[in-house]
Amino acid sequence: MSYERIPLDKFQDVFGATATEISSVALGGRAVRWSDQFFAEASNLVKIEPAVSHKGSFKPTGAVFDGWETRRHNSGNDWCIIRLGVPSGYIIGFDIDTAHFNGNEAPAASVQALFAESREKPQADDHRWEELLPKADLGPSSRHLFRIPQTKEAYTHVKLNMYPDGGIARFRVYGLVAPIFPADAFAPLDLASVFSGARVVFTSDQHFGIGPNLLLPGRGKDMGDGWETRRSRKSGHKDWVIIRLGDSGILEQTEIDTAYFKGNFPESCTMHAICSNEIIPHEPEEEWICILPKQKLGPHRRHFFQLENVVGRIYTHVRFTIYPDGGVKRVRVIGTRAVGTGTVGAAPGILTKASSGRNDLLTPQPTPLVSQDPSRSTTPVPSSSASASSSSRSRSSSDAGVVALGPTPPPEPETLSSMIPPPAPTPAEPVLEPSTPTLHAVSARVQTPPMTPELPPSLDFPSIPALPITPEAFKAYGSVIQAWADPDAVPRGTRVTSANQGTAHKFHNLALVEQTYPPGAHARTGMSVYRATPPIREGEKAEPGKYWSVKLLERHSYTSQAFIPMGTAGGIRMTGFEEPLPKAGRAYLVIVALNGADDKPDLSTLRAFVASTAQGISYNMGVWHHPMISLETTIDFCCVETQIGTTNNHLDCEIVEVETLGSVVPRVKIPRY
Repeated sequence: MSYERIPLDKFQDVFGATATEISSVALGGRAVRWSDQFFAEASNLVKIEPAVSHKGSFKPTGAVFDGWETRRHNSGNDWCIIRLGVPSGYIIGFDIDTAHFNGNEAPAASVQALFAESREKPQADDHRWEELLPKADLGPSSRHLFRIPQTKEAYTHVKLNMYPDGGIARFRVYGLVAPIFPADAFAPLDLASVFSGARVVFTSDQHFGIGPNLLLPGRGKDMGDGWETRRSRKSGHKDWVIIRLGDSGILEQTEIDTAYFKGNFPESCTMHAICSNEIIPHEPEEEWICILPKQKLGPHRRHFFQLENVVGRIYTHVRFTIYPDGGVKRVRVIGTRAVGTGTVGAAPGILTKASSGRNDLLTPQPTPLVSQDPSRSTTPVPSSSASASSSSRSRSSSDAGVVALGPTPPPEPETLSSMIPPPAPTPAEPVLEPSTPTLHAVSARVQTPPMTPELPPSLDFPSIPALPITPEAFKAYGSVIQAWADPDAVPRGTRVTSANQGTAHKFHNLALVEQTYPPGAHARTGMSVYRATPPIREGEKAEPGKYWSVKLLERHSYTSQAFIPMGTAGGIRMTGFEEPLPKAGRAYLVIVALNGADDKPDLSTLRAFVASTAQGISYNMGVWHHPMISLETTIDFCCVETQIGTTNNHLDCEIVEVETLGSVVPRVKIPRY
C-alpha cells in the first residue's frame, strides 16, 4: 500500500478535523502481545500524554525510557499487537514517535492490521494480517507522520513491526470509528460519543487541552484530558467547538461535565445545531439553530439541560460555545437516530439536502444491509470507480441489545483551510444571566418514535425528560440545597466555612426563606412534615422507566417553599422513635414551570428534574410546580414555608388543571437510576 509522509505542521490539516486517534488508551486501546519488552513496556505506546525524558535514571534492566524498547541484536524483527480502543475503525494514518530514543531508536517500522471477532486473540503469524504501511525509515527522537489511503475495511487490531529492534515512544493510529448502535433504532443514545462515530471537526482554541477529548468516555483523571482554552483578555470573548454527530438525529438533552475544572471552568455556555452535508458546515450563521440558551456552569460537576428547538427536527452537527474561556471535560448529546425518516448518518455517509433547499429535509438514501450475523454488515464503500464496492466489517458483540454496523466512511476533504467556518458573531450586549429555558411546540404533535418499549409516547402527548437536578439548571425556578464533598466544587458565590471546631463544613444561605404576604394576613413562617407516597392514578404510577402525566400545577405567590428529605435510613428502629419508614427512599421527582404573560403556567418552560434524598429544593415565590412526587417508596419531607394555614386560602396556594390551559397534557419521562 502506498503512503505519504506528512510534515508536523500539517498535522491538523491532515488528521485534526477528519480523524480520531482510535488506538488511544483513553478509548480502551491496549498492547495485547509483543515479541519483547526487556527495557521498556509496550503498554507505553498508547499513552495519551507525550513521552517524557528520564535521562540519567536507571532500573535493574537498564536506562528508564517512556516508551517501548526491546533487547539488542535481534536476529529477526520485534513486533507489538495493539487492540484498537474502538469496536473497529477505518484507518487513514499513523504517528510513530521515537521521542528521547537517540542511538537506540528503531531504524525502521511497518504496520499491519486485521479484523478479529470479539473472542479471538490474534497471533503474530496470523495469515490475515494485511500490510497498511510498508517498511519505512525512522529517525532518532522525532515524530513520523504517515498518511495512507483510507482503508475500505474496518479493523480491530494493528501490528507495529520494528526493524530489527530498538525503541519507539508512542504509536498513534488515526481513522474513523465504525460505530455500534443499539439494535432498537429508536433507543436514545449519546450521538456525540466517539463510539457513535462523532468527531470534533473544528476548534477555535485548544491551548491546554484538545477538543476531541470532549467526546471520550468516562470522566477522565485530571484536567489534562479535557478541552481547555487559553485565558482571554478581551471583553466579549468566547471559544467553541463544532461536533459532527455520529449519526443524524433528533436531539433531546445534553450533559456538560466540568470534572476537575474547579478554578478554570467557563462562566456559561450555549449550544447551536445544524443539518449539513459538510464535514465542517459552510452554512451562514443564521442557519445555526439555538438549542441551548446561555446557561451558567459550575465547577467540577455534571450539568444536565433539556434542549429546545429540537422537536421534529433533524441535526447532524452541534456547536458548543463557552464564555469567555476555560475548560470542559465532556459533552454528551442524547437523542435518537433519524432512522426511518429519510436520512442517513452524518458520519457513515454523505447527506443530501432535498431540492427544496431546507436543511431539515434530507432525501432518502440506502441504509446499510445488516446480515444475520450481527458481527458483519455489508455497505457500499466510496470509490473513484462507480462500480467499486466492498464488504465492511465491524466487531461482533455478545450483547443481544446492540447491532454492529459497518458504516460507509465519509470521503476525506481535499483541504481543511477551505472548510474553516467564520467565527460566530459576538452579541453586542452579552447576556449576564442565563436565559430561561423554553420547550417549543410543547403542544405540537410529537413525531419522534417510541423512546422505550414499555410505554410508547402517543403522538398527541408531548413528553419531556426528567434530568438530574443541578443548581445551574434549576436556577430559574429555585434553589438546590445540598452539601459538597469538595469545598472547591460549590457553586461560585457560595460561602463555605469550617464549623463545630473543625468537624463540619457550613454552606451558607443556599436558599432564602422569603414571603410577601399583605400586612394583616396573619401569615407565619414555620416547618411542616409531608409523608409523601408514590402516586398511582388511572393506570399511571410514578416510578423509574415510566411516564407521568402533568395534569395539575400549583403555586405559592407570596412565599418560597422548601422541601428537605428526612429519614433516609428506612427500616431502622431506634429507642424512642416508633415511626420508621419501611424502606429508605432514594429519589423524588420535581416538576416546575414559570408564570406566563396571562398569569397562568407557561408550559413552554415546563421542566422536570430528579433529585436524590441527599438534596433538598426550594421553589421561588410564584413558581408553578407539581405536588411532591416520591419515587419507589414513601419519603418524609420537612417543608419550610410561610402560610396563613386556613382552609381554601388562595393566598397560600393556587391550583390549575393543565387541561384548562387549552393544551394537551404533557408527560414526564422518568429515567432509571
